Amino acid sequence: MIGVSTIIQNRDKEILLVQERKPAAYGKFNLPGGHLEAGEKITVGAIREAREEVNLEIELEYLIGLYHGNSGMNFVFFTTSFRNQAVAQKSEILDCSWFSVEALRALKDDHILNPHKFLMIMDDLVAGRRYPVEIIREIYNN
Repeated sequence: MIGVSTIIQNRDKEILLVQERKPAAYGKFNLPGGHLEAGEKITVGAIREAREEVNLEIELEYLIGLYHGNSGMNFVFFTTSFRNQAVAQKSEILDCSWFSVEALRALKDDHILNPHKFLMIMDDLVAGRRYPVEIIREIYNN
């Protein structure tokens, strides 16, 4: 299974986090994202998830990385820019908030969904790891 998430930053370089509504992760902070739908392109899924979770129309800027979890789940993370300024909480989440990287690092592990993965992604972001989105080549038989 593949999950897609976005790192949405405002002009102050704060990162948007959502608080999960799902019972298994209730109240935990996470990056906006979710699972790809059947047959959905990775890039399209990332854009859809941002719209569904925080009502933002985004453009993917860079691929931060591909991460494989011990659960067998694969995650794809992108940096983005966004067009509209108003973040609207959607029904899939409890709330959303902007955090500086320093404030993110200060969050307790039990407040973050999968803290090890989350901190690895933040480390990659701060280290400047960025790859062109076009590196993802999606092949579909039509």
